[in-house]
Amino acid sequence: MRQPGLTPFPSQYSNVVDRNPWQAQIEYFLNRHIGSSAEGRPPGKGWSHQRWNEFYPQNAYKTVQTGARTNGGLRDARQMHHYAVGEFGPGGLYHNVAGVPATDGTAKGVEPRFHPLMPVQKHNSVWTFDGTLPPKLLMVRYGQPVLMRHYNGLPIDPSANMGFGLHTISTHEHNGHAPAESDGYANAFFFPGQYYDYRWPIQLAGYDSINTKAEDPRAAFPCSPGETLWTNDMSPSRKTCDHGTIKFAVTGAKP
Repeated sequence: MRQPGLTPFPSQYSNVVDRNPWQAQIEYFLNRHIGSSAEGRPPGKGWSHQRWNEFYPQNAYKTVQTGARTNGGLRDARQMHHYAVGEFGPGGLYHNVAGVPATDGTAKGVEPRFHPLMPVQKHNSVWTFDGTLPPKLLMVRYGQPVLMRHYNGLPIDPSANMGFGLHTISTHEHNGHAPAESDGYANAFFFPGQYYDYRWPIQLAGYDSINTKAEDPRAAFPCSPGETLWTNDMSPSRKTCDHGTIKFAVTGAKP
């Protein structure tokens, strides 16, 4: 997780070269051969990323599903609130949850609890993104495709969690217009030791037929003054923020 970037680099077709390092142990517990690579996405065109070039990821991040643990502050610098306002600011519920003055305004040392006044959760009783609780919030914008590399770091032995769930996972994203291979539907799961590259175009439903001239402000996405962002529309290019929004139209659609 601390290594910069994504290795191997994401591609339209699944990676079938790298093998799952835990495959032998998993097959022992399942008592069957799974024959899968390090990426949970099956090979071939059927599970390739649809319209990959058109919705090429502009942002990417990685996360690992694992047992709850004391927060190490790995993503502190990426928090937009900077632990300075609301519940994270001075006097707020989460400002000094660790109880150590040196950790004021960070997540470092925060124990996995559903609430600061509730019991600490055990590693084998709660599974979370990056093992942190409360979890982080991922913020994205319409019109800006994002790729999430999701690693499965759960126990190889399915009984290690005291029976409350299986170690196979599938991530389903709400409030997005997601292609089938990245929708995270039932049985589209992957095993411990594997990762899955979810690519979400983050486009409005009806993308191929609405707002073809970029005239509807409701189809724009927010931006900061002077910010420029790449948009996939009828004129793919970097567009500059205009009064708090960047408007975009539909690629290839006819007015």
